[in-house]
Amino acid sequence: MGRIAIMQPYLLPYLGYFRLLVDVDALVLGDVQQFPRRGWVNRNRLFDDRGQLGWLTLPLAPAPLCSRVSEIRLAQNAQLTLDRNMARFHACRCPNPVTAPILKTLTDLQDTPLDVIERLLVQVSGALGLSTPILRQSSFHDADYAAGLTATEQIAEVCQALGAREYVNAPGGRALYQAADFERHGLTLLFHDPYPGPVVSVLQRLADDPIEDLRREVVETTTVQPG
Repeated sequence: MGRIAIMQPYLLPYLGYFRLLVDVDALVLGDVQQFPRRGWVNRNRLFDDRGQLGWLTLPLAPAPLCSRVSEIRLAQNAQLTLDRNMARFHACRCPNPVTAPILKTLTDLQDTPLDVIERLLVQVSGALGLSTPILRQSSFHDADYAAGLTATEQIAEVCQALGAREYVNAPGGRALYQAADFERHGLTLLFHDPYPGPVVSVLQRLADDPIEDLRREVVETTTVQPG
């Protein structure tokens, strides 16, 4: 495996998230990381009936602050709460041939939040014509693997576990990572160029735009630069 990326698993993320799948041999979901409160793991934004951005949220059970993403569970009344939340959004109420199976996953919640999120990522990837494997970090690392390691060293551990020689990061990581630090681990650091499109849930884009246009947008806006 030559090139990988690592991302937190997000609920129906913006279209730019899926550009990572164009340029890598595998996308690793960082599910052994601490669950970020008020982040994007269990929620994203859609346009409501007033044309305002509102939150579509996967309801979660209470959990300790130190919980890992893989340890989070659905709230007891998650399906009822989510159904009411979805009713606010035209994109959820009016499925098309592309969004119908995605919405079915949301209206028939099963297993853990991570299972739901991963299933949705795979469904959207397939709709976009992308077949890059999506792996859980917990499948080869336990939650304690990062103890005492810097962020770069943690990434290097993942690359080593998968035999990768190149690592692709989102553009926001330029302030965090240095190419020289990766070179000391025998790795090449690459960055995606900034995504020029709107930062709304991919579900909104799938509801509004032809799938052929979205496929083309993902491929044509995907460029990587050396770190």
